Amino acid sequence: MCYFLGICSSHYIDGDTTISIGEREIVLANITSSQKQKRPGMFYYNIMEGGCACAFFRKRNAVIHGLVEDSGKIEDFSREVRKILNLFPGNAQTEIILYWAGDVDEYSLLIDFEDIIQVFTHKQISKQDFIQKYPFIEERVAYTLI
Repeated sequence: MCYFLGICSSHYIDGDTTISIGEREIVLANITSSQKQKRPGMFYYNIMEGGCACAFFRKRNAVIHGLVEDSGKIEDFSREVRKILNLFPGNAQTEIILYWAGDVDEYSLLIDFEDIIQVFTHKQISKQDFIQKYPFIEERVAYTLI
Protein backbone atom coordinates (compact mmCIF):
# COMPACT_ATOMS: atom_id res chain seq x y z
CA MET A 1 0.00 0.00 0.00
CA CYS A 2 1.37 3.37 -1.04
CA TYR A 3 0.59 7.05 -1.33
CA PHE A 4 0.09 8.49 -4.79
CA LEU A 5 0.08 12.20 -5.57
CA GLY A 6 -1.95 12.91 -8.68
CA ILE A 7 -2.56 16.05 -10.69
CA CYS A 8 -5.16 16.82 -13.34
CA SER A 9 -4.55 20.10 -15.14
CA SER A 10 -5.16 22.05 -18.30
CA HIS A 11 -1.40 22.69 -18.30
CA TYR A 12 0.55 20.35 -20.56
CA ILE A 13 4.07 19.23 -19.72
CA ASP A 14 5.72 17.16 -22.43
CA GLY A 15 7.45 14.01 -21.23
CA ASP A 16 8.65 13.39 -17.70
CA THR A 17 10.22 16.04 -15.50
CA THR A 18 12.95 14.86 -13.13
CA ILE A 19 14.58 16.53 -10.14
CA SER A 20 17.69 14.74 -8.86
CA ILE A 21 18.55 14.78 -5.17
CA GLY A 22 21.82 12.95 -4.76
CA GLU A 23 21.15 9.45 -6.04
CA ARG A 24 17.36 9.82 -5.72
CA GLU A 25 14.98 11.27 -8.29
CA ILE A 26 11.60 12.89 -8.04
CA VAL A 27 9.66 12.33 -11.24
CA LEU A 28 6.62 14.10 -12.60
CA ALA A 29 5.21 11.56 -15.04
CA ASN A 30 2.58 12.36 -17.64
CA ILE A 31 0.00 9.55 -17.25
CA THR A 32 -2.63 10.98 -19.59
CA SER A 33 -2.38 8.21 -22.18
CA SER A 34 -3.04 5.46 -19.61
CA GLN A 35 -6.27 6.98 -18.23
CA LYS A 36 -9.51 5.09 -18.93
CA GLN A 37 -11.56 8.30 -18.81
CA LYS A 38 -10.31 11.77 -19.65
CA ARG A 39 -11.82 15.21 -19.51
CA PRO A 40 -11.31 17.14 -22.75
CA GLY A 41 -8.35 19.50 -22.60
CA MET A 42 -7.02 18.02 -19.36
CA PHE A 43 -3.74 16.22 -18.68
CA TYR A 44 -2.94 13.77 -15.88
CA TYR A 45 0.29 13.50 -13.89
CA ASN A 46 1.79 11.45 -11.09
CA ILE A 47 4.54 12.82 -8.83
CA MET A 48 6.70 10.04 -7.43
CA GLU A 49 9.98 8.93 -5.98
CA GLY A 50 10.75 5.26 -6.39
CA GLY A 51 7.35 4.47 -7.92
CA CYS A 52 5.08 6.14 -5.34
CA ALA A 53 4.73 9.29 -3.21
CA CYS A 54 5.33 7.67 0.21
CA ALA A 55 8.69 9.44 0.72
CA PHE A 56 6.97 12.82 0.35
CA PHE A 57 4.75 12.20 3.39
CA ARG A 58 7.01 10.34 5.86
CA LYS A 59 8.06 13.51 7.67
CA ARG A 60 4.47 14.80 7.74
CA ASN A 61 3.24 11.52 9.18
CA ALA A 62 5.95 11.57 11.87
CA VAL A 63 4.82 15.05 12.94
CA ILE A 64 1.11 14.13 12.83
CA HIS A 65 1.68 11.01 14.95
CA GLY A 66 3.83 12.82 17.51
CA LEU A 67 7.18 11.37 16.44
CA VAL A 68 8.67 14.85 16.22
CA GLU A 69 12.02 13.80 17.68
CA ASP A 70 12.41 11.33 14.80
CA SER A 71 11.18 13.73 12.10
CA GLY A 72 14.56 15.46 11.79
CA LYS A 73 16.09 12.18 10.64
CA ILE A 74 13.58 11.74 7.82
CA GLU A 75 14.48 12.98 4.36
CA ASP A 76 12.23 15.87 3.37
CA PHE A 77 11.32 16.41 -0.29
CA SER A 78 8.95 19.35 0.32
CA ARG A 79 11.05 21.97 -1.48
CA GLU A 80 11.39 19.84 -4.62
CA VAL A 81 7.72 18.81 -4.70
CA ARG A 82 6.68 22.44 -4.22
CA LYS A 83 8.80 23.35 -7.28
CA ILE A 84 6.84 20.83 -9.32
CA LEU A 85 3.48 21.97 -7.93
CA ASN A 86 4.41 25.53 -8.83
CA LEU A 87 4.53 24.52 -12.53
CA PHE A 88 0.75 24.19 -12.56
CA PRO A 89 -1.76 27.04 -12.77
CA GLY A 90 -4.45 28.02 -10.30
CA ASN A 91 -7.66 29.61 -11.61
CA ALA A 92 -9.55 26.30 -11.21
CA GLN A 93 -7.38 24.72 -13.92
CA THR A 94 -5.61 22.22 -11.65
CA GLU A 95 -6.82 19.52 -9.25
CA ILE A 96 -4.50 17.64 -6.91
CA ILE A 97 -5.23 14.49 -4.94
CA LEU A 98 -3.39 12.41 -2.35
CA TYR A 99 -4.50 8.82 -2.69
CA TRP A 100 -3.63 5.94 -0.37
CA ALA A 101 -3.77 2.89 -2.66
CA GLY A 102 -5.51 -0.11 -1.16
CA ASP A 103 -7.51 2.10 1.20
CA VAL A 104 -11.23 1.44 0.81
CA ASP A 105 -11.48 1.46 -2.96
CA GLU A 106 -9.40 -0.53 -5.38
CA TYR A 107 -8.39 2.12 -7.87
CA SER A 108 -5.13 2.85 -9.61
CA LEU A 109 -4.12 6.47 -10.06
CA LEU A 110 -2.38 5.40 -13.27
CA ILE A 111 -5.69 4.56 -14.97
CA ASP A 112 -8.59 5.64 -12.70
CA PHE A 113 -7.99 9.32 -11.83
CA GLU A 114 -11.53 10.32 -12.84
CA ASP A 115 -13.08 7.45 -10.84
CA ILE A 116 -11.00 8.30 -7.78
CA ILE A 117 -11.86 11.99 -7.87
CA GLN A 118 -15.59 11.17 -7.89
CA VAL A 119 -15.44 9.53 -4.43
CA PHE A 120 -13.25 12.22 -2.82
CA THR A 121 -14.35 15.31 -0.91
CA HIS A 122 -13.78 18.46 -2.97
CA LYS A 123 -12.16 21.64 -1.63
CA GLN A 124 -11.09 24.85 -3.30
CA ILE A 125 -7.86 26.50 -2.15
CA SER A 126 -5.61 29.17 -3.58
CA LYS A 127 -2.52 27.85 -5.30
CA GLN A 128 -0.23 29.70 -2.87
CA ASP A 129 -2.13 28.41 0.20
CA PHE A 130 -1.93 24.86 -1.14
CA ILE A 131 1.81 25.09 -1.78
CA GLN A 132 2.36 26.54 1.71
CA LYS A 133 0.17 23.84 3.29
CA TYR A 134 1.93 20.99 1.47
CA PRO A 135 2.80 18.33 2.71
CA PHE A 136 0.09 18.77 5.36
CA ILE A 137 -2.69 18.08 2.88
CA GLU A 138 -5.57 15.73 3.54
CA GLU A 139 -5.96 12.32 1.99
CA ARG A 140 -9.08 11.57 -0.06
CA VAL A 141 -9.59 15.26 -0.91
CA ALA A 142 -9.60 16.69 -4.43
CA TYR A 143 -8.06 20.14 -4.12
CA THR A 144 -8.98 22.57 -6.86
CA LEU A 145 -6.40 25.33 -7.07
CA ILE A 146 -8.04 28.72 -7.48
